Amino acid sequence: ILVPSLSDEQPRIVYDAYSQGVPAIASDLPGLRACIDDGVTGRLVPAADAAALADALLQTAPHDLMEFGLAGLAVARNATHEKLHDDRLIALNRLFAISQ
Repeated sequence: ILVPSLSDEQPRIVYDAYSQGVPAIASDLPGLRACIDDGVTGRLVPAADAAALADALLQTAPHDLMEFGLAGLAVARNATHEKLHDDRLIALNRLFAISQ
């Protein structure tokens, strides 16, 4: 999936793609960087750089795309809605020093 975003957000579409084994090529912004591991689950390119985006498309080998997709699928399996809430609860408990 291509996500040439200009805004600093973490689009859900990346995780939707991962759930189908689809790798991501996206703008290197904090929100996307948080969910795309460059060279592992996809590629990050400078934001607003059409030439870099085109180069990433042309230079990323099909085998690498397959590997990125499989890595993304593993991420999606560990990023269920329930798991995200559980992780948030753990973080809040640590923040407020609540013992479990």
